[in-house]
Amino acid sequence: MKFKWFIFIAVFAMPYMASASCDIQPIAQSYFKEMNAYSTFGLPIPKLVISNAPLVKIDSEKIKEYGKPTSKTRGVMASQFDSDIKTITIYSQVFADHEKCDAFAYNKTKRYLVHEYTHYLDFNYPLSEAVHANNLETTAIMGENILPKLVWGRRNPMVIRPLTKKEKHHSAILRRFFIEHKGQH
Repeated sequence: MKFKWFIFIAVFAMPYMASASCDIQPIAQSYFKEMNAYSTFGLPIPKLVISNAPLVKIDSEKIKEYGKPTSKTRGVMASQFDSDIKTITIYSQVFADHEKCDAFAYNKTKRYLVHEYTHYLDFNYPLSEAVHANNLETTAIMGENILPKLVWGRRNPMVIRPLTKKEKHHSAILRRFFIEHKGQH
């Protein structure tokens, strides 16, 4: 009788287990702690939420803010920072088709978190003003390109897009700003 239950479970449950997506909660929490340990610029630590909410399409105006479009994007909001409630949200549905927690999942989670953490640090625009950014998204994209190297010692290959020549110049200013505020809690 026990063998029959084992066969039943193996036949019917295995497909569901195999199609489960990567649980990014522990990955994101670990990265979040490390970023907060690097610096909060003296701001209170925001809350991190991993949401299972359905994905929402990004409107065309928001896409323009990101700069040069990338062919890799699905055009959905994968993460956000809500300044009213000081919360960084990453939408786990982005990983629904990704079964394993591999380098892709780790780097993508890191990108979303660093992007939104840069928005958090730029709450009163000190970063955007320092680099004379056209908009807040440009500053967050610069953060994606700079912060991983400062916090973890290596670049994250997953960024929304590479920096333009002008942004590279301004990103040096942003990098110095991060270094000067390292350890401020």
